[in-house]
Amino acid sequence: MPMGGKYLLLIGIDGLGGYAFPDANTPNIKELWESGSYTFKARSVFPSSSSPNWASMIMGAKPSKTRIHQNGFDMKKATKNAYCGRSANQLWPSIYTLLHEQKPSSKIILLHHWDEYIRLVNPTDIFYSKHTKTEDSTAYWAIQTIEEGMPDLLFLHFDNVDHAGHTYGHKTELYYKDVHKADSLVGLVIKALKKKGIYKETTIILTADHGGRGKHHGWISESEMNIPWIITGPGIKTNYALKDKTIHTFDTGATIAHLFGLQIPACWEGKPILDVFVQESTKNH
Repeated sequence: MPMGGKYLLLIGIDGLGGYAFPDANTPNIKELWESGSYTFKARSVFPSSSSPNWASMIMGAKPSKTRIHQNGFDMKKATKNAYCGRSANQLWPSIYTLLHEQKPSSKIILLHHWDEYIRLVNPTDIFYSKHTKTEDSTAYWAIQTIEEGMPDLLFLHFDNVDHAGHTYGHKTELYYKDVHKADSLVGLVIKALKKKGIYKETTIILTADHGGRGKHHGWISESEMNIPWIITGPGIKTNYALKDKTIHTFDTGATIAHLFGLQIPACWEGKPILDVFVQESTKNH
C-alpha cells in the first residue's frame, strides 16, 4: 500500500498548462495543493506531445529510452529489442509493471478519456481498463469504481482541456472554461472518496502531460512544457510550494514507486520527490 495510506489516485488532465495556476477558477484543485505539496512549473519531456509524456510519466524515463517519441509511434520499433531488463517484444517497464511484478496482489484500474493511452500499457499489468467517451463519463466511472471498492492504484485521464486548447486556443476564455469543468469533475471524485470514508487514506497526484501555445503544442516554450504537479495525502507536507526543485514528469512514476515501497529499476531516470514527505524531510535534517 502507498506510504502512509491505503490507496493512490493519479489524475492526469491532458493539455493543462502550468500557466493556468494559481489564477484559474479551480477550487477543488486548489484544495489539493493547499493540503499538499505542489509546483506549477514541473517539466514535460520534449516533444511536448501526449504519447511521449504519458509514457515518460509512468515509465520513469525520457523518450530516448522509452522509444516513444510521438503520438503515432511504431509499436514494433518500441518493442523490437530487449530494454531495461526486459525481453524483446515488451514495452519499457512502467509503474504498473513494477507494482504488478513486485506486489502481484495489487489491483490497478485505468479510466482513460483518450483512447490511445492504452497503447502505453502492458495489458497483463492491470486489473481493468476502460476507454471513457467523455470527461463526464470518466468521472462517472471513477465514482462507480470508488463506491464498489477502491483499487490500490486508480488512474484517471481527462481530455477535455486539451480539446479546448486545440479548438479555441490556450489561455482563451473558453479554454479556462474547460479547465473549470475539469476541476468540477475532480471535485466529484474527491467527494466520492470522502463519502466512502477513504479520502484521508488516499494519496492523490494531479498532473498533466503538456500545456500549449495558441492552438498547438509539441515544441519547447514554457507554455507548452510547464505543467502542474500536485501531491496530497497522509504524510505529505501541506501547502508546501516546491520552489527550489525542478520536477520532471518522469519523476512521477518514481515517486509512486517510492510510495508503494517498490524497487526502482536502475535504468529509470526519474527520482522520487522526497522533499514532499514529512518523515523523509525530517530524516534529511
